[in-house]
Amino acid sequence: MDYHQYKSAKDAILQFPETVTSIGVTKRPDFELYLPYGANDFADRIIRPTPPFQIGTARHSIFQRRVIEKGWQDDPGLHICT
Repeated sequence: MDYHQYKSAKDAILQFPETVTSIGVTKRPDFELYLPYGANDFADRIIRPTPPFQIGTARHSIFQRRVIEKGWQDDPGLHICT
């Protein structure tokens, strides 16, 4: 698997596996919320892979494994999109 150095925390967050975990907060100088994929999936309880983890990518199996390890597939309140 190819790994690269991140240019910033925001760059790293773009590489998180799920849209709902791709969240960052900074307090310099004031609190700033960083949601590169928006807040809709979070509000709608949708678990969806980010672009680097989409179906057909080498990383998709990581997304699938995380869904299983976290038990998200067993939560009736969550919607898993692959």
